Amino acid sequence: MPGMVRSTRLRSIITSLALYVVTAALSGYFIYNAVFGVRGLKAQDRYQAQMTLLAKKSAALAKQELAWRHRVMLIRSGVIDADLLDNEARSVLGLVAKDEVVVLLPKTEAGKAQ
Repeated sequence: MPGMVRSTRLRSIITSLALYVVTAALSGYFIYNAVFGVRGLKAQDRYQAQMTLLAKKSAALAKQELAWRHRVMLIRSGVIDADLLDNEARSVLGLVAKDEVVVLLPKTEAGKAQ
């Protein structure tokens, strides 16, 4: 009978200890995923930074679209702007007049001259 009391007490201690270990492991798992998981706090910071970058790109593209719309409107109107036509023709064909001075600018990252 004394062996049975020890066995029951040991089983009770091991069961309680196992319950605490499993609870701690599950808590750790959920806390880790809440912070570092796909939808965690760190991911929210990454998404916020990405949204800021995309908003800046969107604003730049909207500005570029407005500039292109203005140029298209100048070409579509009944009278084509002579300066715009001359500028585009020279740019596309790579031609210059005899009395013009050409200044070559270094290319930027976007591939356009400054």
